Amino acid sequence: RTPIPTAAAASAIVATGVRPEASMAANRRLARWWLAGCLLASGCGTSDRLWPAAGRVTFAAGRPVGGGTIDIKPLDASGRAARAAIGVDGHFRLETAGRRGVRAGRYRVAVRPQLVVGHPAHGPAVAPRHGAFDGSGIEFEVPRGGREDLVVTVEAAD
Repeated sequence: RTPIPTAAAASAIVATGVRPEASMAANRRLARWWLAGCLLASGCGTSDRLWPAAGRVTFAAGRPVGGGTIDIKPLDASGRAARAAIGVDGHFRLETAGRRGVRAGRYRVAVRPQLVVGHPAHGPAVAPRHGAFDGSGIEFEVPRGGREDLVVTVEAAD
């Protein structure tokens, strides 16, 4: 059943040779493709994918750093920072903005232990330089697919 065109629609058909319904359908298809392109260009594609990243924080002798946090920030401006709590056994699992995992890339690391100085459960203190990204000297890479065997080695405070 074909709708009866109004005078305006009839003049549009005469002027363009295209029925308004066909033009609107084409515009909707174009809008969908444009929106999909914008989403991909704005970073909603695979570069936003979070990959698992986990490991251990230890002293050079292999003893775990018990408690605190590990923070990472990307070496380039395209990534996002991530954080994890360090368990008493030194293990951590990184999260980005409350979501488990990190983007693939190279990261600079800062380790901030719990501040319970001299408590026997926590062992030696971590050298203060490891608490700052620029001074820690620690970096690692998380490839696409993730990495769950990261080992972050820190020095004990003097």
